[in-house]
Amino acid sequence: MKIRRPELPKFILIFIAFSILLTSTGVCSKTEIKKEELTVKKIEHWPQLDLSYFRSVMKELEPIVLRLQVSWPSNWGTGQIEFLINGQKTLAHEGSRGYEGGFSESDYFIYAGEPGTKSIDIIFTSESKKARCTIKTDFNSAGSFVPLDIADKELVLNPEPLRFLNWFCQDCQVVVNGEQQKLVTTSIYDGVDLMSCQPGLRPGLNQIHFSSVNRNGQKKEYDLEIFYAPAGRLKVGDRFAFKYDCYFYKSESTSLEIEGPGIVTTGEEEREYRYLVFRLKEDKFLDFPEVCCQSMEAREAGEAAIKIMKVTWNRGEELLKKIQLKVE
Repeated sequence: MKIRRPELPKFILIFIAFSILLTSTGVCSKTEIKKEELTVKKIEHWPQLDLSYFRSVMKELEPIVLRLQVSWPSNWGTGQIEFLINGQKTLAHEGSRGYEGGFSESDYFIYAGEPGTKSIDIIFTSESKKARCTIKTDFNSAGSFVPLDIADKELVLNPEPLRFLNWFCQDCQVVVNGEQQKLVTTSIYDGVDLMSCQPGLRPGLNQIHFSSVNRNGQKKEYDLEIFYAPAGRLKVGDRFAFKYDCYFYKSESTSLEIEGPGIVTTGEEEREYRYLVFRLKEDKFLDFPEVCCQSMEAREAGEAAIKIMKVTWNRGEELLKKIQLKVE
């Protein structure tokens, strides 16, 4: 059975800039850089995401980093830029680049540490130029505690540790099937931690409850489920969501195919739906891509398979992955 491809989502990310406090409009001293300008054109708290537009386990998300739009004369070259927060070098992730009116521009995401007033030094270095700019701004966030890589009711065949990202929250707890988990914590930056646990999952649906207390003293609690099918074995009547990375371009896209009568799509979710998951990229910055999920049910005993296909307009279909299941 081939599953119909969904239409492109109509909702978009909404980023809302907070109030920004800049000194000297974020421009370096003209004496220091010989009348050439290194400029911070904009500062935003990031992300500012309206989760009412998305299907996700989270209902709200507080800022974790600052987003800076930095500009410099194009004749300085590409250069390297580093950032100091209150005199200490911080982690930075470069976003999109552009050019306008003889100036180069680039977005940077930087960890600012615990909320408060920040002095930010921006240091530009190229073969021909070195410039420095200092600005001040307030970083405000109540903090969040979010699960990584998980969609609600997701089918899991080989359990990995459950991972969570915490920024600026206290008393973080994870309870799986009524048992509180011991969290192993790895610091990423001041106030930002990766937390993980390895629960003993039982076949079928597993209940995950996680909670934290934010900087405002508010307790935030959330619930989700994952469906564990050891060795790909299911029982008639089992229901779950199949998650996969998907894309839909003019020239190519992904789709699902189901082999065998044992697995079928269900009810209102006969077509894939988009789900917002949270991920930690290799450079230790937060990402929140939309993945595709398909609700399914084990309908009758027998072998079954789920295939993820790449569909190209001039090459037809290509198998990306095949998952074997057995309904008992």
